Amino acid sequence: MSDVITNTKRLLRDDLDAVNNYSVAMAYKLRLNAKKGHWAGLDFDHLIKRLHQEVEELEDALLELSVADIRPNEINKADAITAAKLEAADCGNFLMMIHNNLERIK
Repeated sequence: MSDVITNTKRLLRDDLDAVNNYSVAMAYKLRLNAKKGHWAGLDFDHLIKRLHQEVEELEDALLELSVADIRPNEINKADAITAAKLEAADCGNFLMMIHNNLERIK
């Protein structure tokens, strides 16, 4: 039983580390885009449309990453990973905006 508890604690710690790392990337992207204004007044249709656009950008970044293994002289893999992670953060930010606006509904 002790092994189960230890493994569960380790998995939870790993999950929390992943969530924390993701939230740092999300906050970074929010700050980069702060000039665009706050999302509180944006309707859900707009946020969903933007989320779809960000998912397409993430797909493109992941494709670029997959090509990095084939053409390492043309595409820097570390840069491709960073770009994909930041696109994933953009997707998360739009989901967060939707979540946050849902919390504002009374």
